[in-house]
Amino acid sequence: MTNPKINIASLSFDDIKASLKTYVTQSGSPFNTYSGTAFDSLLDVFAYNTLFYSYYLNMVANETFLSTASIENNIVSLVKPLGILVNGKSSSVKQLTAIGSSVSAYVTPFRGSNSFGSYAFYAVDDVDVTGTPQSFNVYESKAPVKDLQVVVDITNQKAFLGNTNIDINTVNVKVNGVKWIKHSSFETNPGADSNVYFLDRTSSGFYLVFGKRTLNDYQTSFGKDIASGDVVTVSYLLPSGKNANSVGSVSNDLFTVSAQTLSAGGKDGADLDLIRTFAPKLFAANDRAVTKDDYYGLLLASTFIPTTITTSGQINVWGGEDADPPAYGRVFISFAEETLLKTTPSVVSSIAYLKSKNVITVVPEYTRMQPIQIGFNISVSNSTDTNSAIKIAIESYYNTIKTFNNTIKYSDIVTIITSLPGSGSASVVMTNTTISLGVLGSTVPKNVYFKNELFSPTRLTSDGAVITSSSFSYNGATITLKDHATTFSNDLGISGNILGYDTTTGTSIGILGFIDYVSGYISIKANVLPTSTSTTITAIPKIPTEIVMKNELVPTVTVAI
Repeated sequence: MTNPKINIASLSFDDIKASLKTYVTQSGSPFNTYSGTAFDSLLDVFAYNTLFYSYYLNMVANETFLSTASIENNIVSLVKPLGILVNGKSSSVKQLTAIGSSVSAYVTPFRGSNSFGSYAFYAVDDVDVTGTPQSFNVYESKAPVKDLQVVVDITNQKAFLGNTNIDINTVNVKVNGVKWIKHSSFETNPGADSNVYFLDRTSSGFYLVFGKRTLNDYQTSFGKDIASGDVVTVSYLLPSGKNANSVGSVSNDLFTVSAQTLSAGGKDGADLDLIRTFAPKLFAANDRAVTKDDYYGLLLASTFIPTTITTSGQINVWGGEDADPPAYGRVFISFAEETLLKTTPSVVSSIAYLKSKNVITVVPEYTRMQPIQIGFNISVSNSTDTNSAIKIAIESYYNTIKTFNNTIKYSDIVTIITSLPGSGSASVVMTNTTISLGVLGSTVPKNVYFKNELFSPTRLTSDGAVITSSSFSYNGATITLKDHATTFSNDLGISGNILGYDTTTGTSIGILGFIDYVSGYISIKANVLPTSTSTTITAIPKIPTEIVMKNELVPTVTVAI
């Protein structure tokens, strides 16, 4: 009996069974005359057995590499040599500004609710708010643990916390009543006499590790040992996870809360995709910020970023050489949340944290995100879906989660529409694309960057074919802005002026600014635009089917059908 060629690339059940059947029924085989249900059932068993082992071995191979591992415990083990500690559950966090009695860590609850139920939020440090209002973070927990005394294995310098749901960002360790600081293998050696501890994760909980030793293991170098008479206590929070997000108002009868954010950041477990992406980057960074990836990794692994920022797409980092005009010696950071200012405490903390990690000659600087409105018309034929359903689908795709570095493309629009139940063979036409920015005035010239090349007018094109604005008051008149091309190449405008037009008379009142159609840049003279209200400036892009977002620009899409 010969051995036929086996196609080992075909490992579906049907292919395996067919291969087995070909082998056992070939000429010369003692089974070549066998057929029937019983024989077929045996082939099923052999095929299933082969399929199971094939799948098992494939999973074993996948789980040995970080990029393909999918089981949390395996990812925990794979990133441990990189010095990465994987969190368990994460608490939803709110920022409060309050005054009243002192806030006692892990004891004072601020209570609020959302559609999933009622939740309690706790500070993880004592906060004195008896004199003036103070801003501080509170973390959601269904079961706060306060000053739990733990037993330390003196020989191994370890104490076990038997719960993987602990939010490690809320752990507070005290030795003989003195707070010790959590340290990581990324950080420099704090010295043998430092009050530091380490955390290590297992499949069933976390270890507190003290007196971490050097590789040759002959002397303690990373912090002090715990002595036999020392009393070690630990406090931590056990969160509810993502269900505690979006809690609005919280209160406590002993405090007056003057400001607060929506709760955010709660997770039911580690974000495995995020770990797979950023663990190598964190390891390469070695607790330093040199490349863009270093900044992303450090921010996402820190506890300083705003609670509403939970994914890498909500953070943007770019070097000063990519700014327009260039700003060498700067690295810019922006978060996809319009309410975050340079003075917001979480932003201040994030920038201060990066300053402690970055290259000494480069200064990290926060830039507030710039919302940009993208509008276009869609004409859809050969579809049974309603216009409202198509509009909702497109706007939801772009507007549900605000992220940086988006591109609004015609091909993506078509994919969204044809994915709807009644639009599989729809014909789609995209027209009248516009880009709009809301701009506040200034006592110095106001520069506006659309960061897309703009439509090029000809010598015969009327004023306002590319740039228009909402109306505003200027020198006693109500005016709008319009562009007027003055410099041409091959009869296409490459630059020009921004004119003011009186909305009552329809006449020009003169030059109020400058436009560069190629770079998508306009400059408005000082003291022209109102400083107290936003003026909408709208532009026509040169390529209406592909709008690219750069740096701090975050798009909102509006569809007309």
